[in-house]
Amino acid sequence: MKLIKERCLMAVLAGLLVLLPNLAQADSPQQPPAQAEPAKSAPAANLPCSDIPDADKANLCRAKLKPSEENANRYQNKDHRTYYCSLITDRDMQTYCYAIASHNKTMCGDVVDKTLETECNSSF
Repeated sequence: MKLIKERCLMAVLAGLLVLLPNLAQADSPQQPPAQAEPAKSAPAANLPCSDIPDADKANLCRAKLKPSEENANRYQNKDHRTYYCSLITDRDMQTYCYAIASHNKTMCGDVVDKTLETECNSSF
C-alpha cells in the first residue's frame, strides 16, 4: 500500500513538472494601462456620453458609438451596443436603439413616435 501511495505521489509531481511551464505560458502578461481608470463612485468625465444627464439618452449615445478595433486582444474587442440598448426604459427609444445597433432599417417601422421614426430612417 505504501508503494502505491509513493508511486501516485511521484506521478502527480511529474505531472505538475510537465504541465506547470505550459500553464505559465498560456496567458501572456498584459501591459498596464497608461492612465489610471477613474473611480467607480466618481463621475467619469473623460468617458464618452458622460455629460448627458438623462440615462436613456446617455445609453443611446453609448450605443451609437463605434467599437474600437485597435484593442490589444480579443477580450477587449467587444460590441456592447445591444447591452446599452437594453438599459433604455423608453420603449420607442429602445426600438430605435436596437435598429441602429443591428443596422436594420426595417426595425425603424416599429417605432411609434414619428420624430424618432424619421430620425431612425434618416440614419441609414
